[in-house]
Amino acid sequence: WPKPFPSRIDANTCSYEQLADWFTEAGRAPFMVIDTEYDQDTRDLVLIGLGVPGKPVIQYHWFTGATQGGRRTDFLYWLRETVRVTPSVFQNVLADMPVLRKHCNLEWSDFKRVDDTMQAHAVLWCELPHSFEFQASIDGQYPKVKHLAGSDPDLYNEGDVLDTISLWEARLAEFSRDPASRR
Repeated sequence: WPKPFPSRIDANTCSYEQLADWFTEAGRAPFMVIDTEYDQDTRDLVLIGLGVPGKPVIQYHWFTGATQGGRRTDFLYWLRETVRVTPSVFQNVLADMPVLRKHCNLEWSDFKRVDDTMQAHAVLWCELPHSFEFQASIDGQYPKVKHLAGSDPDLYNEGDVLDTISLWEARLAEFSRDPASRR
């Protein structure tokens, strides 16, 4: 511990085949983590990061992508198709959904299933804090990068996506040991 960061894919510059391959594999994954970075005042999307267990994180830079022909269209097509077939996991989905609705035209009904590590942690451990930082301090597997929000948003987002994968895997393991969840 901690694990090194794997390579990540820039969805703005990778080949269409690499983009399609990533999403095709994500369509077969047990879940996909979605994390947005956005302007706190306007809720304008800056960056969206996606991750599935065992694969590199893929990131799409929203404003850079606006200048790249059909890449945004391709990314949004694959994102919409994948959330319909693969359960989506967030850390605090109520913060991300307004941004996804505004910029990606995604509604709750578009998702196969939505899970939230913060809410799951609250169910399992009601007496403890449920923040990302607290959960990652216990179950995270990667270097902590929260301090890089202003200086390296790509690494900051990648760290959030990777640790959210770790957190969700930990929550799933905890739920599997809970007799009440087997009803």
